[in-house]
Amino acid sequence: MKSPYLLLIGIVLLATFAQCRKKADLLRDIDLSGRPLKEVQTELRGRWELKRISGGLCSWCAHTVQNNPYMILSDNRIVLGDDSAGIVLDAPLSWREAYAVGGFWALGYPQVPNTPPSEFLAPLRIQNDTLYLQQDYADGVVLHYTRSR
Repeated sequence: MKSPYLLLIGIVLLATFAQCRKKADLLRDIDLSGRPLKEVQTELRGRWELKRISGGLCSWCAHTVQNNPYMILSDNRIVLGDDSAGIVLDAPLSWREAYAVGGFWALGYPQVPNTPPSEFLAPLRIQNDTLYLQQDYADGVVLHYTRSR
């Protein structure tokens, strides 16, 4: 008679620990300052969806995000696109130390056709599943990307 109860308790405990692990994976807070480039590249690998833009010279202005823009990053390549235009850029990445955002690396890519010149973006941190990329200017906007699952 004890065997079914022990089995049930074991299943409940296993399910509880599995849920805690999933939550712990989502509750990451990774500061990317001062990290080696290879470590930053590893953290950034994958598909990211732009959800919000904040800050900049006009920090109170609304920065609209339309057509579900996304980026796919590998160590030395970037793909940019959205639901409307599809893939708009598939190009190599370049990396350098950030100038305005001290202690960080900055990623750059060639200009996307029919857009303003591209700039370098400094990955600041990953909090939970959100990546914060700041333009490498003193008053640069911050792009809030969410990791795709």
